[in-house]
Parts: sequence; structure tokens; C-alpha cells
Amino acid sequence: MLYIAFFSMIIINLYAKNKKYLLYTSLAFLWILYGWSSGNADTNIYISRYYNYDTFHNLEPLFKELMNISNKLGLSYQQYLIIISAICLCIISITILKLTDNFCYVIALYSIYPFIMDVTQVRQFIATTVIIFGFRFLLSSNNKNIYKYIICVIIAFLIHVSAIMYILLILPKILNLRKTIYFTIISILIIILTIHTNIIYKISSILHINTKISETIIVASHAYTGKSLLVYRIEIFIYFTLAMITLIYIRYKRKDRLNKQLTKITKGNYIIQSKAIDFTIKANIVMLILIPLLAYSADLYRIQHGIFLLNYIAMSYGLIKYKKRFIIFGTKTDLIQVILSLVFSLSNMVLWLLITNTINTVFYPFFDNNLFFNILK
Repeated sequence: MLYIAFFSMIIINLYAKNKKYLLYTSLAFLWILYGWSSGNADTNIYISRYYNYDTFHNLEPLFKELMNISNKLGLSYQQYLIIISAICLCIISITILKLTDNFCYVIALYSIYPFIMDVTQVRQFIATTVIIFGFRFLLSSNNKNIYKYIICVIIAFLIHVSAIMYILLILPKILNLRKTIYFTIISILIIILTIHTNIIYKISSILHINTKISETIIVASHAYTGKSLLVYRIEIFIYFTLAMITLIYIRYKRKDRLNKQLTKITKGNYIIQSKAIDFTIKANIVMLILIPLLAYSADLYRIQHGIFLLNYIAMSYGLIKYKKRFIIFGTKTDLIQVILSLVFSLSNMVLWLLITNTINTVFYPFFDNNLFFNILK
């Protein structure tokens, strides 16, 4: 029954016109699915960390402090999860509302992927939410907002150390397409050349995170083989290819319309939709740097999931809003845009399930082990 409800919610958000009550209803449903989740691959790990946070000396300070405050308030892990997920989903919804008019469309794509994965990876989800909040500063017409985004990265870094990689998203803001490509190629070559040196340890030592980095790399070396690393690299490349095909199609098919459309964030602060898509294209190019970095830890592949919402927002631009017709029954260009976006989202969900082999530990528990809906059975 929950399977039907979840996928019906996705179809309705794709099919119906944008209404805020529909967005809020969908977010309330997603909140129940997240806050009352249990029995997935990482549940016991997070429960152990929550009740014994003071024994985990290498946990990021802000994430540790969140658990400390929650424990002092006498909250159980499930209550903590309910509150944290509510806050994060509110931040995500506010961001979507500020950055696009087609908010129901974006929430539908996000629900397909990577929401189910986010339910499992709680710490990554919290850190990514901070980065998502910072997207408004990256897409803003005001270049001074870049400093606000840097603050978001620092906060996210204090929750999950891997979030420091999101600092790369500053580059598409200050570089044109050609320079972005050059930077990415040069960076990849440098990483490959230094892959077997101790440079990463020296840098982490300067940043006083050498213990955390060493621990992550050691764990990764036991958890992943050369074959699995190759699979993750292929997954990132497929993600990149599908994203670029969709965004380039939208950018050039919608050129005239996008140049005229502005999305207001605050007074005097707005998004030029064509430039937002250009930024997202460059952001995906920069994220290719993750491919060689997987040699240090395959867990870094999760970083690309942080910009899924950025891609979905860009993919929502240019769609015509009809008063009497639903959005996917618009022009031929509308239909192709929707199909490409769905292929991008669905393909990544299928790839994730196949690559990580987590259908029994993540996908099924998401639907079958929800405490809220199990009470109703």
C-alpha cells in the first residue's frame, strides 16, 4: 500500500499544476517516511552513535553537538530523527520555492532519487541540506553572495568532512565554460599524478583532519575493491552524461524563453534562468574531479548526490505553466524536457540500486519498516 501511495505522490506532482498545498502535503508525507524510518542498512550505526556519541572521538564536531543537545533534552533516537528530518525538509522546500516556480515538478524528481538514499545516510543528508540552502547564493545575480555560500560549506564540513568538496562549486560562479573545462582537466591530471603520494595526508594534517582522513581511507580500502571503484566511476560518468544531455537540450531549445525569465529571491536579488542552467552545466563538469578522487574513498561518490537538486531546479526552468492544461501535456519540447529529466532521475535510482546492491537493505526497508505506517496496519 505504501508503495502505491509513494509513487502516486510522484505522479501527481509531475502531472498536476503547481499548488503550494500539494507541495506541503507531499513534504509532510516525505517527512513521515523519513522521521519514522527504521531497519535500514545504517539504522543501527546511527543508533549506536547517538547513544554513545562521546566515545566517537573522530566524529565531526557539529554533528556530535547535535546529538549531544538532543540527548540532554532526553530525546530518543527516533524523536531526534523526526525533528532533524522536519528541519531539513523545511529548508529544502524553502529553497525549492525560492529558486523555481515549478516546485511540484522538482519535488517529484527528488522523491524518485536521491530521497530514499538520503533516508539511510542521515549525516550526509544533514550536511547536504546546508549546501542546498546555499544554492540560492550560487545562483543569485549578486556575486557578493559567494561568501555566504562559503559559510554554508564550512557549516556542512563540520557535520560531514566530505562536504568540503562542495567548495568546488564556487568555480562555476567565477569561471566561464572554457576555463571550467581547463581547470577540471588539469585538476584530474594532477590528482592522478599524486594518487600514490602522501600529499593528501600532508594537506589534511595542515587542516587538522589527518586522523579523520586516514580513518576514512583505511575503511574505504577494506570496503571497496578496484572493481567496485571502476563501477562507481562509471556511475558518475553516466550521471554526468545524462545531466549534460538534458541541460544542454533545455538551454538551447529554451534559449529565448529562458533569457526573459527571472526568478526573484529577494528584493534586488534574482536568478536569470539561462545563467542558472549555464552554472549547473559547469557545476557538473567540475564534479568530474570526483572520479580520480574515488581512489581515496569511494564514499566520495555521494558528493554528486548533493547537486541532484541543483540539476532538478535547472531542469524545471522553461516549462510552460498552463491555466487549463497539465504541465506534461504542453508542447512537444515540454514533453521531451520532462522525459529527459525522468530518464536522468530514474536511471540514477536504478544504477544506485544495482551498484550498491542495497535493494534489500535500503529500498525495501524504506517501505516495509516505517514505524508510523506499521502502526496503522
